[in-house]
Amino acid sequence: MSEVKKTQEYSNDAITVRFDPNICSHSAMCIKNLPTVFDIKRPRWIDVNGDSTDKIIEQISKCPSGALTYELKNAATEPVQEPEPVVLTVVPNGSVRIAGKVRIVDLDGNLIMETEKCSLCRCGLSEKKPFCDGSHKRAGWVGEAVSPPPAV
Repeated sequence: MSEVKKTQEYSNDAITVRFDPNICSHSAMCIKNLPTVFDIKRPRWIDVNGDSTDKIIEQISKCPSGALTYELKNAATEPVQEPEPVVLTVVPNGSVRIAGKVRIVDLDGNLIMETEKCSLCRCGLSEKKPFCDGSHKRAGWVGEAVSPPPAV
């Protein structure tokens, strides 16, 4: 297994953005869709002053692995809502994306992570198992087709 890397944190007066390189699936959606904020050519690759807080939040919400998260500063407390169901999306020739509050544990019940979004490896090639690191793309892995169960 590869070394555990430190979570990175970037802040301004309105928002703190966190990046966990240990669970990133390297889809590059953040870099492609909001390059004024996310640019790997910079030493500090996330510039929280590169666009509006709303656009940063919108882009972070699209992060398929959950490696990007945010916390608003001075945010008002929102009323408690019923949790949404957890959604698992099988990506053709790719990972299984999880959206919804989940707890990932090992076979002994030890907590690996609590998150609301992540991408899990389904090809077996990831060096960050159980998380996807994009190895399937580099290897040209082709996954089995997924179809709905037969009607009963």
